[in-house]
Amino acid sequence: MPTLQEPSSSEHEGAEKAEEEKKNETIILESLKSAWSKFSDQRLSSENANESDRIILNKEVRLVEETTVEITITNQLEKDILGRFETDLIQFLREQLKNDFIKINTQLKQIEESKKLYTSKDKFDHMVSQNNNLLLLQEKLGLDHDV
Repeated sequence: MPTLQEPSSSEHEGAEKAEEEKKNETIILESLKSAWSKFSDQRLSSENANESDRIILNKEVRLVEETTVEITITNQLEKDILGRFETDLIQFLREQLKNDFIKINTQLKQIEESKKLYTSKDKFDHMVSQNNNLLLLQEKLGLDHDV
C-alpha cells in the first residue's frame, strides 16, 4: 500500500522561492492608464477585436487599492464583454506594471432614467419644482391651471 510522503525540503524551498520571486512594484495611476492604453491599442488592432471591446477599453479606470483596478460598468452585458479578455488584460497589466498581485474589480452603476415630460402640465410641474416663483407668476397673470 503506497504511503504519502511529505515534500522534500528542496521542494518546499522551491515553493517558498517562487513565492518570494513574485513582483510587487508600487502601481502609479499614470503608469496604469498608460498600460491600459497600450493594451487597448493592441486589442483593438488585433483581428479578434470588435466594437464592443472598444466600449469597455475606453472606460475610465481607477486604482482603488494598491493592487486593485476598478472599472465602472453599466450593465451585465458590459461585464460579459470584459470577461472575454479579462485574463489577457490582467496578465498584460501584471507584466507591464511589474506587479503579480493586480486584480480587476467591476463597479456596477445604474444609469438613472429621466422622467419623460409629455404633456404641458408635466412640463409646467417640472419647471415649478425647479422654481416656485412660476406659481406666483401664473396667479398674477391669471393663467389657466390646466396649462
